[in-house]
Amino acid sequence: MQLLGPARDWDVFATTTLARLETACACDFDGLRRATEPHRIDSYARVREALSDPRYTRFQLSLRRWIDRRGWRTEIPSAALETLTEPASALAVRVLERLHRKALKKGAGFRHLQPEARHDLRVTLKKLRYGAEFFLPIFVRQAPARRYVAQLSKLQDALGHANDSTATRSLLSVAGQAGSTPELHRAAGALIGWVARDQLAVAKSLRKRWREFKATPGFWRK
Repeated sequence: MQLLGPARDWDVFATTTLARLETACACDFDGLRRATEPHRIDSYARVREALSDPRYTRFQLSLRRWIDRRGWRTEIPSAALETLTEPASALAVRVLERLHRKALKKGAGFRHLQPEARHDLRVTLKKLRYGAEFFLPIFVRQAPARRYVAQLSKLQDALGHANDSTATRSLLSVAGQAGSTPELHRAAGALIGWVARDQLAVAKSLRKRWREFKATPGFWRK
């Protein structure tokens, strides 16, 4: 999983970030694109190597065996089995309430969150999104449930955009090591300026999305 992150980052940089910048600016970004491509290819090679490693095959086989043997049910303490006998709606309320409160706590002082703290918030929101969508069929007829998931999705998208903007600078510094040419310097300068402008717009959108999310009540509450 750790190898998928860099592959995705280089993909976004090469196929999305540079494409958006080429639309907005009149600069020539071919040199920067060429400098980026080896890193993108290398990140893909690392992922392929991991997928072909015997460890991955063992993981797949052991996971399937665990599922076939119902390990998720038979290999847990007997006390925990009580959870599996309670109504799904009761479990949903407890799980979603815990994750929702955790997200609000992680996002306290949202405007001043550092990148590490914002990353922790993204992880918590991802778990909350998975939980909300998993339990959604229980509440699917309730409009508040659909609104909650929609607001959560918008906030995640905004946080993802902000993360991509932050990652662009570090990727640019790596790609820039390929050489020092006037063309590459001009493209890098244009990209840095564009990212700085984009981050201002993203920050404003993020604060708005966070306020909207906080104002959206949990659909599991009566």
